[in-house]
Amino acid sequence: MTCTIAAPMRKLAILRPVSDDPLAKIFKAYDIRGVYPDELDEDLARRIGNAFVAFTGAATILVGRDMRPSSVPPASVAPS
Repeated sequence: MTCTIAAPMRKLAILRPVSDDPLAKIFKAYDIRGVYPDELDEDLARRIGNAFVAFTGAATILVGRDMRPSSVPPASVAPS
């Protein structure tokens, strides 16, 4: 991913991702979040979970969500 500096060098630089990739919108510094079902759906949640398990070798993962009804479907899928 490329970044662009949005402030002069003498000030604190603000880095912003530059990408047309829709995944760039949902991957944040410390979490993954997106609008259901437009940016994040059950299939993508499962694929992200599978990749995380493959990368870390974790036997168990924790998926957090809030109380909105739209949080239930993506959070309820288990990596296959």
